[in-house]
Amino acid sequence: MSQTIDSKEFRENLVRDAKRNLILDAARQVFSEKGYHDTKLEEIASRAGFSKASLYNYYEDKESLFLHLAIREHEKILIKIKEQMLPTGTFSQNLEILLRLVLTTMGEHFTFLLTVSNFQAMSGLCTCESGGNSQRIQLAQLLKATAMETAKYMEGMITTAQERGEIRKDIDPEKLNSYVGSLMRGVVFNWRMTGKKDDVEKEVIDMVQFILKGFSLCDSSR
Repeated sequence: MSQTIDSKEFRENLVRDAKRNLILDAARQVFSEKGYHDTKLEEIASRAGFSKASLYNYYEDKESLFLHLAIREHEKILIKIKEQMLPTGTFSQNLEILLRLVLTTMGEHFTFLLTVSNFQAMSGLCTCESGGNSQRIQLAQLLKATAMETAKYMEGMITTAQERGEIRKDIDPEKLNSYVGSLMRGVVFNWRMTGKKDDVEKEVIDMVQFILKGFSLCDSSR
């Protein structure tokens, strides 16, 4: 009897998870098109094939839905990084893999991911203040932790490369990681300003060359 109940509960959870993902996929589209402030829950519900009332069976409000979506997208990137990085690969190899993965993902959804960045900077995200909704506080903290885990993975890659003697050791890994992150954000920001993304493969090659060689002079006499 317990196996039957467990099997039924398992199927119900699968259906519920599938519906959640349908809603999140629709939300990503609408948030990307309209930004956080101009997006309405009824638009997301309509895009997902739900009524607005049924949407509340899965998400408390727009902010909660947005945070769940942002966490999912960050987790997807982290999973791909862990799957594709080469444990015995060189720093150059893994740097190229990571940049290609992140820029490809951001290129596919860069409008939404920039919306996430803008949302994090807005005062409305300060749910950590007294009186904030406890669930949203937890979601905001989880979003931050997920983003930090991705950054720590890159930092670990830099530390390993330093220990192997592949790259310079006189700069803190955290600082080097922040430089790489700034370059990636700069590329995506330029895509947003121009309204289109450039050739990802060329961006990756150029960034790897710059990170490895910096502003090295072509003519040593200068």
